[in-house]
Amino acid sequence: MLRRKIYQKLLEWKGRPHKPLVITGQRQVGKTYIVREFARNEYASFLEINFAENPQDRMIFDGSLSPEKLIARLSVSYPGIDIVPGGTLIFLDEIQDCMGAYASLKYLSDTGMDVIASGSLLGVRMPGVQSGSDALIPLGYTESHTMYSMDFEEFLWARGVSEAVISGIRGCIRDCEPIDDVILDRISSYHREFMAVGGMPASVEAFVDSGNFTGSRRILSELNLRCTQDINRYNSGIDILKTAECYDSIPDQLA
Repeated sequence: MLRRKIYQKLLEWKGRPHKPLVITGQRQVGKTYIVREFARNEYASFLEINFAENPQDRMIFDGSLSPEKLIARLSVSYPGIDIVPGGTLIFLDEIQDCMGAYASLKYLSDTGMDVIASGSLLGVRMPGVQSGSDALIPLGYTESHTMYSMDFEEFLWARGVSEAVISGIRGCIRDCEPIDDVILDRISSYHREFMAVGGMPASVEAFVDSGNFTGSRRILSELNLRCTQDINRYNSGIDILKTAECYDSIPDQLA
């Protein structure tokens, strides 16, 4: 398991009075993976609904959104899972594909149920939000956190660098003291790797497992293709071409 900083935030969320948590962030940064790991480690049971993969589950959130009816529908739809407040994590993935589920967060906020929702395209695929209607927005009834790709410190964790070494480097920077030459040389080498591999978890994992860049480059190419496919999926007409050209121009602009 790749160690991620958001895991500590999830523990803090679970350990205090809380509302349903909405995790946003771009595709493939590890949202689903980290929630599954969190559920496996911290809860007795786990109910996951992915509305993109299982569109039939949108029916659960049609009609009345009273907590009693929602829990009853979830229980009959997933009979093998005992839904217990505080003991079960309900995970609503790709929630932008189900407006009813998004609205239900308002009604689930006072039930004692632990609910996490996630979506890569919240705000893009929400027609009710885009039209200016607030009827389906659970304002004030949720907490939110944006998850990003791995930062350099998380990359160092993946490479096996100890917390003591990282803490020592941080202390040198804070106190404006020189970093040991051997440590600086090695950390600089890791940074060059990070710049080539990037922070997408699948790319980092492939590099760490193999020790070379081949698998990492293949995964990055696949992710780039998925981004292009998303442009074609969520745009129309001339906007497809314009957005694709903007996306393709990013490397040149950065350089």
